[in-house]
Amino acid sequence: MRSRTALANLCVTALALLSGNLNAAWGDFIVDQSQTSVDVLVNLGFSGLTGQGFTPALPSLDVVEVFFDGPDGTFPPDIPGEFSVGIHQGGITGPVIGTSSAITLLSGIFREVVRFDFPTSVPLVPGNLSAIEINRLSDPGLPFFFGGIQADTYPGGTAIINGQSRPDFDLFFREGPLAVPEPSTLALCGLVGMGLATYGLLRRYEQERPSISATDKEVQL
Repeated sequence: MRSRTALANLCVTALALLSGNLNAAWGDFIVDQSQTSVDVLVNLGFSGLTGQGFTPALPSLDVVEVFFDGPDGTFPPDIPGEFSVGIHQGGITGPVIGTSSAITLLSGIFREVVRFDFPTSVPLVPGNLSAIEINRLSDPGLPFFFGGIQADTYPGGTAIINGQSRPDFDLFFREGPLAVPEPSTLALCGLVGMGLATYGLLRRYEQERPSISATDKEVQL
């Protein structure tokens, strides 16, 4: 009985220790390409293409992050605006190879990094130019802003503003694939799972085994 209790305690402790690591492994993403400086905000209230070129080193992406800001006090803070991002192959005018799930931002947003998740991984060609496009899905007259830096700080591509390439400007962006657990973590999870299953079977056996009375014991002796 003590050994089974020790096994149960070991399994529960291992799961508790693993939980944080597993959340970090599956809940986050690997940043492949990025530009994270902001010194200017640009109004998205125009009709031309808006985005950022990038040159991936990894063969896929699942997440894109962009810097957004709202119109401050000129509008009520609860007016919604809907957005998505698209990935183009070979630059902003190339074919769309992936579109993120749409998200809704409120006009009260204040200088926030916004995450866009893709329903399926977007295949990329490492070393070949791709582009992130910010898609405005709702009223384009509502002034939402994106952030970037008025300098050529990212060598793998340039910003596209109102359909024009801007070699002197780069958007704030991060992109990359979802992280996966290391093989050692998977193996440890498997061992913990086997331990818990074994403990469950032992518990079931103890509960279902018929009890032996004092008289029965005497007969067996």
